[in-house]
Amino acid sequence: MKTTFYNLIISLFALYCSCSPLTGDAARLPDGDSVTVTFAVSCPETQIATRALDPSQEKAIRNLNVYLFHKTTDISKHIYSNDGTQRIDATLVKGEYDLFVIANAGGNLGELTREQAETRALNISDESDLTRNDALPMSARQPVTANQNAVIPVSLVRLTAKVEFSLTIAPTVSGQIVLQTVQLMNAPRSVSYFADNRTSGELLNFPKQNITGNTFSGTYYVPENLQGINAAIKDQKDKNPSNAPVGATYLYVQGTTYGRQVAYYIYLGGNNIDDFNIQRNHQYVVQANISGINTIDTRVSTVDLTFGAIKNPCNVGETVTSSVTLKCTNSPARQIYLSAMLAEGGGTLTVNGSAWTPGAAMPFCKGNEARTVPVTLVPNRSGLIRIRFTVSDDQGYITYLELTTYCQQSYPVTTVFSENSWSKTAHTPLKFSVNTNQQNNTSGFNIKYELLKGAGDMYYGSSIKLTDGQSLTSGSNNPSTGLTFPFNFTPTAIGTVSFRLTFTGANGQASVVEKTYDGIAPYKINITPDFAHIQPSGTSVTSDGYTGIYYKNFTVRLLASADKALVKPVSLNIGLQYKLGEYKTSLTPTITTQNKNGEVTINAGSKTGYTALITYAASCIGYNAGMGSKIIFPGFYMVPKQNYATGEHREDASITSYKITSAADNTIEYTLLTPPK
Repeated sequence: MKTTFYNLIISLFALYCSCSPLTGDAARLPDGDSVTVTFAVSCPETQIATRALDPSQEKAIRNLNVYLFHKTTDISKHIYSNDGTQRIDATLVKGEYDLFVIANAGGNLGELTREQAETRALNISDESDLTRNDALPMSARQPVTANQNAVIPVSLVRLTAKVEFSLTIAPTVSGQIVLQTVQLMNAPRSVSYFADNRTSGELLNFPKQNITGNTFSGTYYVPENLQGINAAIKDQKDKNPSNAPVGATYLYVQGTTYGRQVAYYIYLGGNNIDDFNIQRNHQYVVQANISGINTIDTRVSTVDLTFGAIKNPCNVGETVTSSVTLKCTNSPARQIYLSAMLAEGGGTLTVNGSAWTPGAAMPFCKGNEARTVPVTLVPNRSGLIRIRFTVSDDQGYITYLELTTYCQQSYPVTTVFSENSWSKTAHTPLKFSVNTNQQNNTSGFNIKYELLKGAGDMYYGSSIKLTDGQSLTSGSNNPSTGLTFPFNFTPTAIGTVSFRLTFTGANGQASVVEKTYDGIAPYKINITPDFAHIQPSGTSVTSDGYTGIYYKNFTVRLLASADKALVKPVSLNIGLQYKLGEYKTSLTPTITTQNKNGEVTINAGSKTGYTALITYAASCIGYNAGMGSKIIFPGFYMVPKQNYATGEHREDASITSYKITSAADNTIEYTLLTPPK
């Protein structure tokens, strides 16, 4: 059989230093850029029928070397601990890291580069190096995200496999064969901490062990040695030195029969035919029976216990799902039992849809079957959760493996929506705020905006424009007051508009603010068409004793003015009729009636617009008290009215037509007012 010995949990608490923002996928508000990562170290119990180390030694962690390498910068961190503490704190710059953990290396390994960590190996000069300080070498490697509150279990694995070897002599040849020694051969002299170990270098032979009587049993810790599969071998008897890879690990048994030396080669691996792989953190149960002087029957049976993914962290009261799989080989008559219990934490645990009695062994599968069943957990308190699964059989074989996660107490995110008085018209901003809070959350919130119906522009504050689906992150939260977020939403369509704001806090808790406004009316604008007589400042001129004011020229200008700033440009065609006088050579002017049209545009953001309709050269009439008047400069002038009231134009002119010529827009309603007289 083979089974994983145990999982070691290194839980990472990504806590914030004072205050830090959540991560977001768009705009970011200023805040801190470091987090405190807490490694909470625990070691689940394990029990196997026979051991080379006692239970406390097999789960012992004498020292830890922890290395973190930032994925996009050259930032790195090394932490060493040898005091047995279960919590190691480190302040990290936020980001994505690769985590390397080396356990029971015997001391502080010092600073390592990423390349040095990746290629680090344990050198072995003697079998005792593998159980130095009554502990086993272990390692773990995995990616780590350090930017939000989290607890991340990390499973350490042994660099060694555990080989349980038992040897017997069949009764039919008992007395004919005398067993003498057994020796484990071809163990690698080095084993990589973080890469598959496919040794092609020096090999180590363990010391010989004497055999007394017709049976032997022993336990070996063997460095991983992946020598592959020889598919050409079809029969157990051919798994021998002639067909084995040069570096394959085997057990060498010596004995005598009638004064003649006999030897048996038992090659280890995943089966008793063609597999020569010894995998780290697996157990191999090798049962050998000598049934003849030249015949040995070796049976290698395996039991693999594995788990599906489990959410981490999870929340109190949340339904968390995973699965457990048992894969057994080469022992069809063997009944395999499975039990489940919460070794740490609390809640409701169900396996395959039912609540098993904690620790009760349930028939699960036969020794040549594979079976997967669902696992469901509803935690009822915060803290580390350890679900222990125990595999056993009728012969007393027993091992544990634990499925772990971390449960957080979830506090709801609360939101209070407040809006200012609003006209519910297009192109007019709705100003509102949302006070958001969550107990025990100091890190802040992620805010996501979604436009559900209609059209409009959403701004955070007055300057950060949010697009549909965009998120931003807040600064740190004060749980005693919460954070108040100001928004401005301006609809750009009439009818109905709807939007949603989702505020997500710690532990994935969220509160949704969804607002719908019906009957959005058009933006109403009053526009007044008009005209103006524009002339420069006059200058006094004299000719032959005649003096007059000369303006050189004047312009007839068309005007349009609105009662509020426009949100889009608008153009008007305005018709103007006016009387024009002209002095040529006679002091009796020529009077004509002029009709002209022009385009006036008021630009977006403005309230007025104008266009110069026409410019004339101005006439100048000089006066002399004793001689009368004289034409100094021939030209034109606008004929004044005979009588005009206050506020009316003095020119004999009037607006005769006016209409909007720009494209229609149903979000804006224009009203053209009567022009001034």
